[in-house]
Amino acid sequence: MTSSLAVPMLNKNELIGVLIGHTRAKRVFSDSDISLYQNVANQAAVAIVNSVNLRALQRSEERFRHLFESADDAIYLVDAKSFRIVDCNQKALELDGYSRNEITAMRMFELYPLEERELLDHRHDEVLRKGSYTTVASHHHVRKDSTWVPVEISSSLAEIGGWKLIINIVRDVSSRKALEQEREETAAKLRRANRMEALGLMAGGVAHDLNNILSGIISYPELMMMKLPADSPVRADLQKVMESGQRAACVVADLLTVARGAATVKEIACLNELISNYMTSPEFHELMSLHPEVDFVPRLAPGVQNILCSPIHIQKVLFNLVNNAAESIDGTGQVEIRTCMRSISQDASQGPPTGEYTVLSI
Repeated sequence: MTSSLAVPMLNKNELIGVLIGHTRAKRVFSDSDISLYQNVANQAAVAIVNSVNLRALQRSEERFRHLFESADDAIYLVDAKSFRIVDCNQKALELDGYSRNEITAMRMFELYPLEERELLDHRHDEVLRKGSYTTVASHHHVRKDSTWVPVEISSSLAEIGGWKLIINIVRDVSSRKALEQEREETAAKLRRANRMEALGLMAGGVAHDLNNILSGIISYPELMMMKLPADSPVRADLQKVMESGQRAACVVADLLTVARGAATVKEIACLNELISNYMTSPEFHELMSLHPEVDFVPRLAPGVQNILCSPIHIQKVLFNLVNNAAESIDGTGQVEIRTCMRSISQDASQGPPTGEYTVLSI
């Protein structure tokens, strides 16, 4: 015969189970036996509950650590009093370039440039006062290699076992910033293109109007010359008027080229002849009258090779260079217009490709 004793396993008056004990011999259990057995049952109940809670806590911690480490944003746990970084996830290590031991030995402010410390102080004062600061702020993180990374931060306050922690969630926005900058540059280019298109349309309209005016300036001197004798002293003046009108027509053609977006027409020309024509033009004579103390001396090398160019543009270059040279002289002086041939060898590390070149120098 045996005897058995069954008592409830209680934890805070909650039934966890039943503890049953057996004896080899038949006996009657006293009140002290029952009390002792009840205490053992209750202790076992507490141990079971603690074990279950510990397992649940471990599973919750594992889930938290998994979410913490696999987050796409960098997460920092910061002591609310000392602002020392207590922990961070893998994304934070990748963002800043530090090891875990290095970053947990740092204070939070060490990850930010000095220029942003005041804003961060205000931000974390608000977090401690309100418990959170959901407004996303733009800042920069200073990486271990001293480079700056644009980031956005959201912060909240958490209390774990009486320990107050600031949770900073930091997002790397460098890719987004680069895309925004690219969009802004594209928009700026589009605005410039639209302005150029508007200018082109305006230039086209002006060019057509000028063409109508120039047709009389060019054609009427030619008609007048047909009626004058060959030895008339007026012919030379009319010839200059006609040539000036033709040069103006070339400028108008240039405007039309810009308006239509077409390439400038180039032709074979002799640089010496272009310079000689320029030095007999009314524009050059006007320049000479503005600078009477300056001598303009052409030193044109004979036999220079022809060039492929836009003659009207060469005329403009000559006018601008000679005009700038004359204006740079204070008092009396001399402006030399030189041409020569120059050979560029293969030894030249920079500059134009190897070959023979016609050189213009002022």
